[in-house]
Amino acid sequence: MKLFRRRSKGEETPPRKRSVRRRVGSAIIFALTVLTPVLLASGTVLSQLRAYSDEVDRRVNGVTAQMVAATGAHDALSRLALDLNYRGTLQVAIDGGRSTVDVTQIAGELTLDVADDLMQVRSEGWLNGPADGTTNLPRDGVRWYRSVVNTVVKPHLVKVPMEQTVTLANPNARVFFSGTNFRVMGEDAAADPVNALPGFGVAGDPAALTAQIPSTLQQYVTGAAADTTASVRQTMPIDVSSWLERYHANPDFLWTAPTQRLGTCQLGDDANPAVSFAEGDVLVRGNVVGRGVLAVRGDLRVIGSLDFKGVILVGGSVSLTPTAPTRLKGATLVGGNPMMRDLDIAGDVQIQYDSAALEQFVGHFIDGVEVVTWDHDLDAGLPAGS
Repeated sequence: MKLFRRRSKGEETPPRKRSVRRRVGSAIIFALTVLTPVLLASGTVLSQLRAYSDEVDRRVNGVTAQMVAATGAHDALSRLALDLNYRGTLQVAIDGGRSTVDVTQIAGELTLDVADDLMQVRSEGWLNGPADGTTNLPRDGVRWYRSVVNTVVKPHLVKVPMEQTVTLANPNARVFFSGTNFRVMGEDAAADPVNALPGFGVAGDPAALTAQIPSTLQQYVTGAAADTTASVRQTMPIDVSSWLERYHANPDFLWTAPTQRLGTCQLGDDANPAVSFAEGDVLVRGNVVGRGVLAVRGDLRVIGSLDFKGVILVGGSVSLTPTAPTRLKGATLVGGNPMMRDLDIAGDVQIQYDSAALEQFVGHFIDGVEVVTWDHDLDAGLPAGS
């Protein structure tokens, strides 16, 4: 049996063992030399990956905060489009964020004349923001994002298309006239008149319409010069139904019966013109006085009398056979009814273009709101300390 003995102090290490130790030490030094840059590079890569991850997080959540702010602003614009008088503060939640929106009036007054009105919509969007609805910052350690939209809007005013006194939207309109007491006049009745309009405008061939008016009666259709005796011109097609629907949203008078029978009544006055809308037909049996807009989805028939200033829009046919003088000043749009004549006039009926009546009692139609300025603070979407 081979015995091992402990090497005494001072005794030299054998050459073979010294060689092994040198090789081990060299390997360690080599490993450290090689691995140190690798470890340093790995740390740099990890640091860059973390920075990249933070940047992606910042951009994604920052954009989300911007979307939250923009959504809040669009929500307020939608409310204003439905109700121009809307003012106040609302909360909008989307994609885990929250937006506080303030709607205030910065110009004009809350009156019927809205041409000079300006409203400001300020939307402050938060992601991981304070849950209590305040502007206090979140607690320490919460990575939050914020974005702000400031926009100024005004009412979108649409001019009612008036190119003639009476518009017949049906290209193949059929008309009938009886007696010599009627007048269809394109000359402006306003105190400060503008250029005369045609008495009739039709989407089809004006000669075909004129041929339906007896030659002895064509002299009673006056206005802008035409190729025929009667003042009849071709006009651009008008979708009367779409114009009817514009006034359907918020009328002062709404009639839902299949046939609304009107006795003696007042539909608006000089100080407060009204929008009157009938979902069916209207039969005027009494003496009706109106100012503003009379919109009839079906047919309009007058056997009593009608004194109206403003715009009359009829989706179906119009029959004016009054027992008392009937005076329509402004403009009239007729869609037509395929089952009957588009327009019948018999008796003391005068229809005349009146620019002043249109401006006073109709003016422009308010079709929602339009943006004047839109300022989106994108930098507000950065988190605290960025």
